[in-house]
Amino acid sequence: MKGNIIWIASYPKSGNTWFRIFLSCLLEETASEPDINQIGTDGIASSRMLFEQCTGLDSANLTPKEIAALRPAVYNYLSATLQNDLKIKVHDAYQILLNGIPLFPVTATKAACYLIRNPLDIAASYAHHCGDSLDETIDKMNNSDWSLGKQTLNATAQLPHFLGSWCHHVKSWMESTHFPVCLLRYEDMHLQPLETFSKAVVAIGIEKSPEEITRAIKASSFEKLKKQEQESGFRERPHTSSFFFRSGKIGSWRDSLTEKQASLIIENHTETMRQYGYLDSRGNPTF
Repeated sequence: MKGNIIWIASYPKSGNTWFRIFLSCLLEETASEPDINQIGTDGIASSRMLFEQCTGLDSANLTPKEIAALRPAVYNYLSATLQNDLKIKVHDAYQILLNGIPLFPVTATKAACYLIRNPLDIAASYAHHCGDSLDETIDKMNNSDWSLGKQTLNATAQLPHFLGSWCHHVKSWMESTHFPVCLLRYEDMHLQPLETFSKAVVAIGIEKSPEEITRAIKASSFEKLKKQEQESGFRERPHTSSFFFRSGKIGSWRDSLTEKQASLIIENHTETMRQYGYLDSRGNPTF
């Protein structure tokens, strides 16, 4: 039986929140602009509250491996008990667990959208988001063992979840053949918005006209989201950053990264950056 969960997956700071606000505008037919603190999607896959509500267990009593082993059952339960399509944010890498079961089971899944962004731009945005230095952030992006949540186990709203390096994260989702995965480049969301967002809408299985999609794109523009955060705040902003919607510009890494920092990212992710159009044939950044 086919599932009804649509995973909105990405490495952090790749446009996931922007895309979910677009979906909220599209589905709720928001007339002007959305309330960024009332995003009409279905939470995040690593939610500790969701896990504990579905399992009836206190996650504080479980190890990260025990938590991971139970997560597929949580998603199968959600898919079986809720009738409507669910659109759930994911920052985990796609992985097969030690018991041989996928973290995101085919039985619960309808499709996935994977958002990808130039890792050079991610570095500057993610450093601001976490309150870390650029060097610390680049080390994380290059770390094949990187996980979120393990450092503060049971102290946050999210469960421990594995990311790996940036290129590992991309490959884990894009090389999965277990269910359809629609690729959305962050840069195309800016440069070819109607074509790019329309592709995602079709992949998700939503029937909307080009006019309706265009309206939702305009309602969820980065400028409007940034302005609303400045006026009303944003509940998803971490305490480590002064604001969530920073600049959103393509190529902003050129004003933030040193040549050495940029080279360190490129050296660790050359193949994947070239595959998805972030490096030309000579190895030079395209954005």
